Amino acid sequence: MLKWLIIGGGVHGVHLACVLDATRRQDCPRDRIAILDPHPSLLERWRRAAANVGMAYLRSPRVHHLDKASNSLHAYAVTHRGEAGIKYAPPYNRPSLDLFDRHCREVIASRRLDKRLLHGMARRVRALPDGLRVETDNGDIAAERIVVCTGPGEHAAWPEWATTLKTNGGDVRHCLEERLPGTFAHRDVCVLGGGISAVQTALRLAAGTTAAVALISRHDIRVHQFDSDPGWIGPKYLSAFHRTNDLRVRRRMIDNARHRGSIPPDICAALTTAVRSGRIQHYIARVTNSRITVNGRIRLVLAATTTGDEPEAVQNHAGHVADDHAIDAATILLATGHNRSRPGGDLIDHMVADFGLPCAPCGFPLPKADLRWHHPRIYLSGALAELEIGPVARNIVGARLAGRRIAPG
Repeated sequence: MLKWLIIGGGVHGVHLACVLDATRRQDCPRDRIAILDPHPSLLERWRRAAANVGMAYLRSPRVHHLDKASNSLHAYAVTHRGEAGIKYAPPYNRPSLDLFDRHCREVIASRRLDKRLLHGMARRVRALPDGLRVETDNGDIAAERIVVCTGPGEHAAWPEWATTLKTNGGDVRHCLEERLPGTFAHRDVCVLGGGISAVQTALRLAAGTTAAVALISRHDIRVHQFDSDPGWIGPKYLSAFHRTNDLRVRRRMIDNARHRGSIPPDICAALTTAVRSGRIQHYIARVTNSRITVNGRIRLVLAATTTGDEPEAVQNHAGHVADDHAIDAATILLATGHNRSRPGGDLIDHMVADFGLPCAPCGFPLPKADLRWHHPRIYLSGALAELEIGPVARNIVGARLAGRRIAPG
């Protein structure tokens, strides 16, 4: 029987495996810690999304990475193993994607985490006298404790009109799902979204093609260095958050703290340059109608949106369209994020029903301070733990905060 089974091989699962490996006791050899994930390799979904959007630098500082020690990434960078790729972006020494990814590979290899990857999708959890049995599509796994790290990655947000176009044969894709080609050659592409994924995707495409690249956002550009204030990492804001017993208020605090659909200043500057030069056409609008034309292209009909009412919004020469403005494209790329519903799907639904585990009115789990879900053998991390960790729960730093709660020391 495993000592720990981590469900999910993304950022949170890998970091927690590192922490558990680093803090394991004599009764927990390495082969008693495993990670369950349906993908062929660890971090596969994260790497695919980063490549799709053309990420050059992380939004997080260099102390936010997947190893346990906070200085691990920079220590790796200054050795002969990482010396060629010491690249940080100001401010806060944000590492390049290449450096961050090579450090991830080093951490996974050094702790032999790839040898402990079990392929499969968790379907249900059952109680055993001395542990839990996780039923998967590839057999059952017994473990004393589990950590559920399933994130929202399986639930990309698709507007209804985009789903209809896809069903009717239109070339519509989501940047968080399938792997996208490096370029769409001479095909006109339209990117939908107003956050960092959408803007980075449009910039990547504009740099690799002479065809038209359009970006459609429902709001003016919102500029924030991070996707929530750094005060949410520590007691500055979390003290009041944890004093709040009303779970509806906690949910409002989380929602209000997140800078959804925002981009950092350097990405905003790059977008402004691309729009001014004509490499990207940026429309502030919403899609009201869509259809496939007789020549197989996609026509989107746009309408104006109300903008300028947010103090953090800036304009970058984007076009504020009149109603019934139409644009054509060969390919539509969605960068519309994830659904805002609770992650985990049927697995979490079954756990709530089978074990009587508590949830808040918003539907998300209510874990204890050590991230146990009111069960001695079930722990949570990521979005599933955000009512305890706070607004940063889904991020890399959220994984690090969860690791300190689950395996202190």
